[in-house]
Amino acid sequence: MTQCYRVQVSTMKAAVVVVLVAMVAAASATECDTLAKLNVKSQWIRAYSSGHDREHFAEAIWRA
Repeated sequence: MTQCYRVQVSTMKAAVVVVLVAMVAAASATECDTLAKLNVKSQWIRAYSSGHDREHFAEAIWRA
């Protein structure tokens, strides 16, 4: 029984390492250049600029 438990723990550790490596790879692969960052920033500013824009933004998120 103890040996089975050790195998499960080592398998779980390996799975956690694989998931962490995949997350790091995904994060580093999706870097934005300066223009893309400014574009996203302007979109968020537009979305939260006034009450009506916030309302439309919330409705779009709710429908998605």
